[in-house]
Formats: sequence, structure tokens, C-alpha cells
Amino acid sequence: MKKTAFFMAALLLLAACNSEKKNTVEQEAWAMETDSTGMSEVYAYEGRVKAHGKMPAAHYWVVITEQMDSINGTYTMTTTYIVADTLQNKSMKSRGKKFTRWGLHGDKKAKVYALAPDSGSTDSVFLYVETDTTVVMLDHSMQKPANPEGYRLKKTETLK
Repeated sequence: MKKTAFFMAALLLLAACNSEKKNTVEQEAWAMETDSTGMSEVYAYEGRVKAHGKMPAAHYWVVITEQMDSINGTYTMTTTYIVADTLQNKSMKSRGKKFTRWGLHGDKKAKVYALAPDSGSTDSVFLYVETDTTVVMLDHSMQKPANPEGYRLKKTETLK
């Protein structure tokens, strides 16, 4: 319990240091869980995904909490749809469980994060771990985009 309280206090201190950012660790802390040792790793990815089909372009902010003794964890995601014909962008938040899967069509060693929302929706988000610092958003059938540049999220050094 003391470790959890210390961890949350450290996150709040980080939030105070980054007060100029829109989203704070305080706002994202409700997704934090700890493992049996009380230790977890928190990391974030951020980026803009280009418009496709009827979907407008969107800015994604994904915070993942992973327990040290597990490859699974939790996530929070803020999606801000960038709508050109109006002055107001629409933001949506989701949270849920993060599962690590292995293998994609043509790449059996590929590491994929499956983000399953707690809301009961069956619309999971799939992130292909391209490098230590980038993930690529996959479509709902877990296929890589032809041009991953427009679907790449980069790891951020600071939590907002």
C-alpha cells in the first residue's frame, strides 16, 4: 500500500512539473494498476493519424501501464478528431485492458498491443510495435497499412 501511495505521489509530482501540457498524469492516473510487487512501468505514445475513408484525421495520446511481472496491463487513450469543416475538434477518451499478442500475417515475431476498452465495445485498437520508440496503428483485421508513416505514434519522454 505504501508503494502504491508513493508511486501515485511521484506521478502527481510529474504532473505538476508538466502543468503546461493539456492532459496531466492526474487525469490519466485512474487507469493505473499495480502488480503483485507494486511495481509497474508507464509509457506513452503520441501522434497524428491521417484521414482514411470516412474517418477524419485524428491525434492520439495513449498511456500504457504495464505490470512488471506481466506483459499485460491497462491503457487510457485520448482521440481528438481533427474536423476541417468546423472550428471544434471532438475528443473522446477510452480506457481498458492492454494485452500483448505475438504475430502478424507474414511476421510471426511481430509484437502487437491489443487495447480492449472497458466500455464493452468490441472495437479494439491494435498497435504494432515497430521499434522501441514507435508503434503503428493497424486496421481492425490487424493488417499493417501500406504506408505506415501516416499511422505511426511515437513514444514520448514525458507524461502529459
